[in-house]
Amino acid sequence: MAAGVRGRGHRKGRLAPGFDHDVLAVGGKPLTDPAAIHDIRAVCVRGMAVRVPLPH
Repeated sequence: MAAGVRGRGHRKGRLAPGFDHDVLAVGGKPLTDPAAIHDIRAVCVRGMAVRVPLPH
């Protein structure tokens, strides 16, 4: 993993407790339906939720 090579494998490179991570959760499959990226369900930055799901 790139994080391990850079000496940051203890905090980066995985979605696990104690690791830094950014996540954008969307409704749908953005690889097959690019419009799904507009249906944001949750956002996490450095492991902390910064946006709660909004009612549709």
